[in-house]
Amino acid sequence: MKYFFPFLLILVLLSCQNNQPKIITVLGEISPSELGKTLHHEHLLVDFIGADSTGYNRWNKQEVVNKVLPFLIEIKNTGYKTLVDATPEYLGRDPQLLKILSERSGVQLISNTGLYAAYEGKHLPEYFYTDTPEQLASRWIAEFQNSIENTGVYPGFIKIAVDRRPLEEVHRKVVKAACLTHLETGLTIMSHTGLAVPAFQQIEILEENGIHPSAFIWTHAHNEQDHT
Repeated sequence: MKYFFPFLLILVLLSCQNNQPKIITVLGEISPSELGKTLHHEHLLVDFIGADSTGYNRWNKQEVVNKVLPFLIEIKNTGYKTLVDATPEYLGRDPQLLKILSERSGVQLISNTGLYAAYEGKHLPEYFYTDTPEQLASRWIAEFQNSIENTGVYPGFIKIAVDRRPLEEVHRKVVKAACLTHLETGLTIMSHTGLAVPAFQQIEILEENGIHPSAFIWTHAHNEQDHT
């Protein structure tokens, strides 16, 4: 787990619709001043089985709560107020579970919308391949507007993922959809990336769509060995 200064998180996790900065947690909106000490990239639950097999039937919510809750309470007792859960849909995202954990622990949890296009598309649903970027974005925008699966839990950022090589069409599609979603919602894009080449290519796509790189989080940047 890593510590990240709150004022930096304000730049990357807030939605700025109507020029009113806000951070969207699973329990509702908070102001940047309420963010506090934050763990900026965690996974409370992950299911790597793949999009064709994953589902809420794969885990027991109460068992997960029993396992995870003590850790969240420990986190809170050490001074942390917020945790960013970076698990996307079809990889174990469970908005109702996150809501329960936040309510019981007192830790502010932030969830996401988006899709994970790394690992040869293992975690992509069938509709990804027939949807246009615009159609994908409309799905994610709907979660922002109506909540995730009508649970009352809203996404606080966009989570995508690409492989550790030059971008292919599948990656460009998910990045384009993320750009369209950002332009409509103001949500920041967090991308599981790793190396510099795909990171810079994603930033180029952002700029082509009129988006400043400050709206993009290059996740796992420490894997890039060339620091020049």
